[in-house]
Amino acid sequence: MSDLLTYAKQTARLIVESRYPDCDAALLAGSFVRGQATATSDLDLIIFRESVPASYWESFTFDEYPVEAFIHSSTTIRDFFRQDRERGRPSMQRMVAEGFVLLDHDLLRPLKAQAESELLAGPPCCRLSKRTVRVTF
Repeated sequence: MSDLLTYAKQTARLIVESRYPDCDAALLAGSFVRGQATATSDLDLIIFRESVPASYWESFTFDEYPVEAFIHSSTTIRDFFRQDRERGRPSMQRMVAEGFVLLDHDLLRPLKAQAESELLAGPPCCRLSKRTVRVTF
């Protein structure tokens, strides 16, 4: 494991402990986890709080790292999975599937399994009807 990733994980844990002490689970995702981080990369966090009625996003700096935090419940993240699947860009599925567990909870296992399954399935097939297809010769 690179020193950069080790430091990113330590910093991400400190963020979770200090800024989200009541969260149920947390993941570190993005370029650090994929091994593609640069000097200007941000820390991408997915924070799970079952008590949140709606998802939200926060952007801030912590220990000189830019941070993007996506706060979800297990219900709101599934809504994002659906939306990402429908638009053919499974960003949240990739973040959850590849995410490094900072704080574990029973809700993560089925969410990670769903994300991995949807990534393996690929984009939904186009459903064409006679109304949407016009063939001319």
